[in-house]
Amino acid sequence: MRRALGAALAIVACCLVVGALAQTQTVRDKTEAPTGTAVIAGTVVTDEASPRPVRRASVTLSSGELRFPQVTMTDDAGRFVFGNLAAGNYTIVATKPSYVPAYYGAKRAGHGPGVPIAILDGQQLTDITLRMLKGGVITGIVRGQNGQPAQGVGVQLFQVDNSGGSSHTTRVPSNTATDDRGVYRAFGLLPGQYIVQVTPLGSQFAFEARLMTPAEVRWADQVSTSGAAAISGSTPAPPPAAGATVAYAPVYYPGTTDSASAATVTVQGAEERSSVDFSLMFVQTAHVIGTVVDPDGRPLPGAQISLAATQESSAVTTAIANAFGARSGAEGRFSIANVTPGEYRLSARASPNLGAGRGGDAGYMTAARLLAGGSNTATWWASADVAVDGRDVSDVVLRLQPGMTVSGKIDVDDPSAPAPDVTKMRVSLMAPPSGASQLELAMSMLMGGIQASIAADGTFAIKGVTPNKYRLSVSGLGILPGLSLPGSTWTLKSAMLNGRDVADAPLEVKPNEDVPGLVVMLTDRPTELSGTVVDRAGRPAPGFPIVVFSTDRAYWTIGSRRIQQARPSSDGKYTLTGLPAGEYYVCAVTDLDQAQLYDPVFLEALAAGSFKITLTDGERKTQDLKLAGGG
Repeated sequence: MRRALGAALAIVACCLVVGALAQTQTVRDKTEAPTGTAVIAGTVVTDEASPRPVRRASVTLSSGELRFPQVTMTDDAGRFVFGNLAAGNYTIVATKPSYVPAYYGAKRAGHGPGVPIAILDGQQLTDITLRMLKGGVITGIVRGQNGQPAQGVGVQLFQVDNSGGSSHTTRVPSNTATDDRGVYRAFGLLPGQYIVQVTPLGSQFAFEARLMTPAEVRWADQVSTSGAAAISGSTPAPPPAAGATVAYAPVYYPGTTDSASAATVTVQGAEERSSVDFSLMFVQTAHVIGTVVDPDGRPLPGAQISLAATQESSAVTTAIANAFGARSGAEGRFSIANVTPGEYRLSARASPNLGAGRGGDAGYMTAARLLAGGSNTATWWASADVAVDGRDVSDVVLRLQPGMTVSGKIDVDDPSAPAPDVTKMRVSLMAPPSGASQLELAMSMLMGGIQASIAADGTFAIKGVTPNKYRLSVSGLGILPGLSLPGSTWTLKSAMLNGRDVADAPLEVKPNEDVPGLVVMLTDRPTELSGTVVDRAGRPAPGFPIVVFSTDRAYWTIGSRRIQQARPSSDGKYTLTGLPAGEYYVCAVTDLDQAQLYDPVFLEALAAGSFKITLTDGERKTQDLKLAGGG
């Protein structure tokens, strides 16, 4: 555990509790962003021994007081300025193509959000310096099976992080593709290790391709040269059996279809790694064929079918390449083509009112939507595991059965407060996020899920829920899950089921088992934990993020509200809002990545050097920290 901790972050040991003050107070919505007379200005330069100005860099200023971030560009001398600012805490980031984003106060290039700048009204802070690192480059050539350059092929990079005692991969946001020479070039990369993957665009949806066998070639030659035989009246031999169907598979550098065997490519800042070349590969494909029947055994056309990979040999995600969709046709039959070898979960979804003859495209849901948990109308379900090894899988029968019901009641923790209009809210079940990056957490929220309206008495029933693990949330119409309604201070406090808060830990819905008795509590008095971080000499210590996480390891899950971090501002102050009541570990660390925040191995190591605090409902607690080192 100590070795894992050393490989990730060093805990600032012996955080001294300076004081604690609890006070309950209602938090109200922010008003219009105020303006003031403060100024923040500075220069963006290159991160090298002899820094040079970075011209035409985009500089973004953000703050909780600003409705929208402010953006400006640096001039020829690399200078920027933001004026008419009100007192508050501001974060600054500079970006430019081919450079790594520069966050003010960050200890590592490209890793944010850095240190917020605390500024008073009328203060002139004009000596800010942002150092931008030129990003690394990985480039190479992708060739087809015939050795010729492959044009227009998508290339995806995954950054590998081995800190915290375990390995994580993060998809690098990019739209890299090969040009007419088969050359790809990924630039602006953070220093580190990368896995390079190539997936021919649309390969799994293309027309079927077959490999021509030597027997077919010989037969074709015989037919093309048998003119004399035709004149003499002889009959050509019948064609031989057709070759196997094939498709391009996702390939990982240096040339493997197994992500666990992929080699990593290491790149430093401003370094260009060339000749990262590899070729596309064919794999034998198959059809998955079957029938969908309703609960009474009658064939059902128009059902939604999905086929998704159930096993991944590494943390690299290839969801697009390993997800297929179809609809059952006449007599409930379906056929999915171009399925590459692997282990799959075959699923069917349908509505009870989906009668015969209602096939076609009505109500079609994409495979991604199905994987996210279905929709309000998917109230019948069936599933089966299938193994594909290049041979057709046929005669699969998917017998639909009614989905489960998740039910409960909405309540508020303060009956004396003006009651919210719960009929304007929705209770949602969503698939938990697949990763800890900001992109994956956001996508989990945006993918939607299964929703239900709430009656005036607070009761709700989410019907037709299919077996899966879900995260529960409450939202308003048009509002992202977990956010409060406009003009309201009500937020989700807890969603208790059998003594466990399923707002922070996955709720598992099992086949043929309804889930009753959910108690969803709303509050207009969220907790707040704030304080100041100082060093031994009493000076503000903004460079040490604060990590607060539950002492109950059951809540160490991705996206849990019981795990939060705070980046102290330049005056050492920090604030955390919305932690559920409970006991928590608190510690300061030297640095922190988003992926590490939810890593149980990493959190276990942090727990050894943390102290504990307890938050009660609606409590506003001040917790100052004094660092034992760095004075």
